[in-house]
Parts: sequence; structure tokens; C-alpha cells
Amino acid sequence: MQLLRDFWAGFRRHRTSFILNILGLSLAFTTFYILMAQVRFEWGFDGFHRNADRIYRIELLNTAGETTPKCCFPLLDRIIGSSPYIEAGGIKTEVRSGSIASPGDDSGESTVPARFCYVTPGYAKVFTFDMIEGAVDSLCSPDLAIIPLSLAEKLYGKRKSYLNETFGDNQSWVLRVGGVYRDFPKNSMIENLVYQTPNENILMARYAQDWSEYSYYGYLKLDRSTDPKQLLESVQVNMKEKFEIDDKYSLRPLKDIYYCDVISDDISLKGNRNITWLLFSIALLIVLIAGINFMNFSMALVPMKIKGINTRLVLGASVTRLRFSLLSEALSVTMVSYCISLLIVYLISRTAFAGYLHADLALSVQGNLVLLTLLLAFATGVLSALYPAYYITSFPPARVVNGTFALSSKGRLLRNGLIGLQFTISLIVVAVVLFMSLQNRYLRNESPGFDKDQIAVVGLSYAIRGEQPDAFIHRLKENPYIEEVAFIEKAVGSSDSYMGWGRPGPRGEAISFQVLPVSPTYLQVLGISVSEGRDFRPEDEQNQKGCFIFNEAARDKFGLKLGDQIGADGPIIGFISDIKFQSFRQKVEPMAFYVWGKENWGLRSYTATVRMQAGAPVYRTLRYIEEVCRELDPHFRGTARFYRELQEQLYQSEQKQYALVATFSLLIIFISVVGVFGLVVFETQVRRKEVGIRKVFGSSEKQILGLFNKSYLSIVLLCFAVSIPFSYRIVDLWLQNFAYHIPVYWWVFLVDLLIVVVIVACTVTIRSWRTARENPVDAIGR
Repeated sequence: MQLLRDFWAGFRRHRTSFILNILGLSLAFTTFYILMAQVRFEWGFDGFHRNADRIYRIELLNTAGETTPKCCFPLLDRIIGSSPYIEAGGIKTEVRSGSIASPGDDSGESTVPARFCYVTPGYAKVFTFDMIEGAVDSLCSPDLAIIPLSLAEKLYGKRKSYLNETFGDNQSWVLRVGGVYRDFPKNSMIENLVYQTPNENILMARYAQDWSEYSYYGYLKLDRSTDPKQLLESVQVNMKEKFEIDDKYSLRPLKDIYYCDVISDDISLKGNRNITWLLFSIALLIVLIAGINFMNFSMALVPMKIKGINTRLVLGASVTRLRFSLLSEALSVTMVSYCISLLIVYLISRTAFAGYLHADLALSVQGNLVLLTLLLAFATGVLSALYPAYYITSFPPARVVNGTFALSSKGRLLRNGLIGLQFTISLIVVAVVLFMSLQNRYLRNESPGFDKDQIAVVGLSYAIRGEQPDAFIHRLKENPYIEEVAFIEKAVGSSDSYMGWGRPGPRGEAISFQVLPVSPTYLQVLGISVSEGRDFRPEDEQNQKGCFIFNEAARDKFGLKLGDQIGADGPIIGFISDIKFQSFRQKVEPMAFYVWGKENWGLRSYTATVRMQAGAPVYRTLRYIEEVCRELDPHFRGTARFYRELQEQLYQSEQKQYALVATFSLLIIFISVVGVFGLVVFETQVRRKEVGIRKVFGSSEKQILGLFNKSYLSIVLLCFAVSIPFSYRIVDLWLQNFAYHIPVYWWVFLVDLLIVVVIVACTVTIRSWRTARENPVDAIGR
């Protein structure tokens, strides 16, 4: 109650100051809560597993010194069983998408989308599956599967038990529910999938001894007392002596995988350590700026508070009591701001903006963060008011009465130093936002080396691609706006990782590359030219084996030539330039387009790529493509999309990062402006007589406005010089996350300076305009 009384008393005396402080502090605490929720999400990635610090991923080192998380099955199987100090080990295949027929729907028209993965039984002993019912041991049976609770509820509704329920596609496969696990949190590399043990007749028999198929992931949980480095050394010695395996591999801690960006062919969810630290820094800086504003406001109110304090001293009040009163008033402001910030967070959590964050903003979920923000608010109030409260009460009454501290060089130096820190921070964040905007624009607009305009893509079911591809192509070409149609397993330029193959090279050496299976016309549809050799032909599909067209990166790295045989999969018939088949985050890696021959053992998941004529009505043509798909497959539920949408999705994380940084950087600038506004209020109050005298001696309004602007713009220029090395370093670190990026343009820093100068000049001019126009008689007479 005392805090509320102090707040109300202070609010009545200094209403404008209180409103500005509450506005700035509320936004600062809100920003701190939101950004720290995201930072905690990032830092806590995969930390929920029991004994997470003892879990490692097996990674293979190839002859070029590169690291890949994909290995062949027999190598992983032997590593897992090679040491008694390995407590558990599991192998996982790549995830595949599919659908499950809704129970009770015999027509098969109603399906539930799902994602599937084969694992060995030990996989569930490495990671923590929170089983609601059943047991992870059910993975020992190939006809049982464990499924996430969210999928169980979609399939069967909410009930007490799901065990032994059957599910499948009503055509070719059926499984039983052997267990239901609680969904993994969002900050988890382990996904919510349908996990099952591979049927030996289908998978294991094919790959258990296949040393060329590098498409498996292996994980270990080590004994509590085991040193991973010593274990790795002993395992490699054991593998060489016992199995004559001389491969080099490493163990990566589970918690390091999320931030690891030096591994090729890694499809796990990735974070950006620099962005996480940037968000953390913004969270602290915005509170720091708000605290500086609060202190500056306190110092600016000295002339108005000083006489009252002096009167209370004369009447016998102790210095300690006066300081406690000033501190209590400051705490009342920060506590009110804290309560308002919680209300703002609650409202934001119910808006679309929450979708830009992976973290859950709900106050009930982030209890620790609510408490941390409260402690921060308390600390901000104490630290921001402690020095002003001490300083105000430390002067002798004579100096207090004449108020000389307000205009003293020491007082001015303190205020300028604090506002200078704000300007420096503002200049840094504006520069970072400008470069992020330019890089995101570069990602969206830079050519990947193939045509992306007038291209549509649509995912196809097996009923279309596998059973009637010719009918699909014929029906599409009946539309005058469609020029050509081709198929690819996974649309080029839509992902950072594709199917990885490890094969014997033409001289017997092991080579690894990413493979994109296509139909013969695919390169024509995307306008990709063959630089050496020839393009695919329709008759290539009639050969017993397939054929390859590699990129130049693969040719140069492995010394490939036309006609070279790649394992038992076929010859090289051509080479293309290094198109950006992945995102611009990565350098172009060895890859090959591949046309299957008659021995097509690959997946049946295909995407149609459609070239439209220039000027074609895009959305009408997309709707036509969907109509053809539904005509050929009544169960079709997909969507035809413009190719640019794939790239927007590929860079979605960068777009969200930019939106977050830009939004909260604007708040930093806004709070800094509030601080400048408050200081100008102070300056105009204490310099009214000076302004009046200057006007009497002939100064114009323009000269008065220039007088007020000059001091602030001088500080901005000095801060600009200080900010440049910090801005450059932060931007350079962020751009290093992209293999292809813009240069650090010098002119962006000038734009940065211009933006801040305009904002400061407008703020100072608007607030000092009234003082500049005031009648000098009124100013001097007061």
C-alpha cells in the first residue's frame, strides 16, 4: 500500500514524467519477457532428455575432412556393440511422410497426415520417451508402433486407452498401437513421429550389410563414468582390429547439434547462436535504456523536487528517510510498469505475433520467467533511483535553493553520458536491422542458377505419379498456359538436404553426394543447361540402370569424367554449372540429378514441376492443376503452389528473425526517443530565461531551435564514431552464417546515421518549438 501511495503522490506532482517512464519501462519489461522466452527455448534445446549430457550422435569423417551425420547401417551397428561402456545405442532412418486412413472410414477418403520413421529398439533407450501407456519395448515387434498422443487423439479421439488399436492406409499396411508417448516439446531434435522397427523382409535384409548406403543416423548413450574422447579412441582401435574398418568418425554431444552449422547433409532443426545472443543482448539493452531514461528523468526533475526536499530537511526529516522515500517512489513506478507489462504479454500471446516465436508466451508456462522479470523490475527501480536519491540529498541547502546542479558541468556530463550510451546502442541496432533487411532481400531475389518464375509445384500421390503419370502430363498440357511438366522426388531449392548417397567412385574410392531423382524433362522445365555432355532423354528410363548428371562441384572434388560409372547405379552422361539447389546458407555441395532405369528401388514420393507461359494467369492455372490432380485421384488433398512460395518457406526462419530483431529494435529507438524527449523537457525548463534573453538580443526561432539541436546532434556524431566497430563486428558475424551474402556496404552506416539524426532532430525540434516561440517577457519574468 505504501508503494501505491508513493506512486499516486508522485504521479500528481510529475504526471508527464511518470507517464513517459511507465510507457518506456512497460515496453522494456514486455520485450525482456518475450525475448528471454525465446532465448530460453533456444538454450534449452534437447535438454529435457534424462541424461542428455551423456547422449551423442555418431558422425562420419570423410576423406576430404568433412563431417556428415549419415552413416551406413553395418558401421553404426558395429560401433554400438563395440564397447561395454556404451549403455545404449540406436539407429534411425530418414523421416518419411504419409497418411493414415481414419478409423471407421471404409471408403478410405478420410485420412490423417502423419510422419513415420524406422528405428532400432535401442533408440528409445537412448532418448526419453514419456510413455502414457504401453512401453518402448514394443518396438521389438515389427507389427507394433509407438505414436504421439496428439496423433492418437486425432485418430481415435480422447480416451483412456489406445493400446492394440490398429491403423494403416486400408490398402497395403497395418500396424497396432504398442504404446503412446507424450508429445516432445518444440525445442527437440527428436520429432513426434510414428516409430516402428523395420520389417526384416523389407528393410534390414537389404541394408544390414550394405556399406554404400549412407542414409542412417546413429546415437549413443554412454556410461556415466565414460570419457567420450577415450571411448572414441578405443572404439576406433577395436573396429580396425576386429572388423578391419579404418573409417574415421566422431561423437557430437546432443546439446551441440542444434547450433552446429559445419556439418553437411544434416536435416535436423538448426538454430543460430549469433541470433540467440543478439536477442539476449537486445533484451538486456532495452531494459538498460529504459533504466537510463528513468535515471535521466530523475535527474531532470531535480530542480522541481529540490525545494520540497530542502523544506523537509529544514523541518527535521532525516536524510535516510528522504532517500528511502525517493527510492519507494521509483519502485512504485517500476512495479506498476511490471504489472502493465504482464498484461501486454498476455494480450500478445493471443495474437498472430506469437507465431513469430517458437517459445510459448503463456504466463502459466513461463513461471520462472515471470519471477525473473519481477526481480529485474525491482533491480531497475533500485539501481535507477539509488544514485539520484543519494545525490539530491547530498547538497547543502544553499546550493539546493539556487538549483545550480541542474546546469552544472558535472550534471550535464552525467546526462550527456547516459544519453550517449542510448544513442550508441540505437545506432548499432539500426545498422544491424538494415543489413538484415538487405540480406533477406538478397536471399529472396538472387538467382539460384535456374528459372524460378512461371514455375508451379505440386506434391503428388502414388495414385498419380506411380500409376498414371502420362495421363497427368497429357491433361495438364491441354491447358494452353502450361508448356512442360516434369517430376522430381523433392523440389530443387526447397531444402538444405536431399537424399544422400555414398558410392564407389570410378577409381574405387568412396564418394558421397546428394541425389535428386528426376524425370528426363526436368532440366528443360527449370531451364538448366548442360555445360558438358548431354541432357537426359526419355529412353534413359528404359535402360536397366539409371544415369547421372553431376554438378561442377562434384566433378572438381572427385575428378569425375563423362562416362564414369558410379557404383552399380549407372554412368555419368553430363555436367551442369553449380546451381543453388540448397539455400544460400550453404556452399554448393556435390550433387547429381538422376534418372532411374528399370531398377527403381527408390522412394515413390514425387513432386510435379510445371512450367507456365509468360503472362499466364498464375492462380487460375494453379487451380487447374489441382483440379486435374483430384480428377485422377479423388483422395488428393494437396495444394499447387507458385515456386517462389517454396523459397519463402525455405527462408522462413530468417524472416522471423528479422521480424523479431526489427520489431524490438524499433522499441529501443522509441524508448531512446522518450529519453531524449524527457531531457529536452528538462532543458527547456531550466533554460527558459536564457532563451528569453537571447531572443531579446535578436536571436530568431530558427537559431533557438539550432541551439537545442546542436548539443544532441554533436553527441550523435560522437556516438556514431564509437558504434561503427561494434556494428561492423556484429553484422560480419551474422553474415558468416550464409555461404552467399551481401558485402558489408559502407553506405549503410551513413544511412544508419541519417535515420538516427532525423529522429533525434525531429524529437528535439518538436519539443523545443514551444519554448522557441514563447514571448521573452513571459520567460524572463518567471
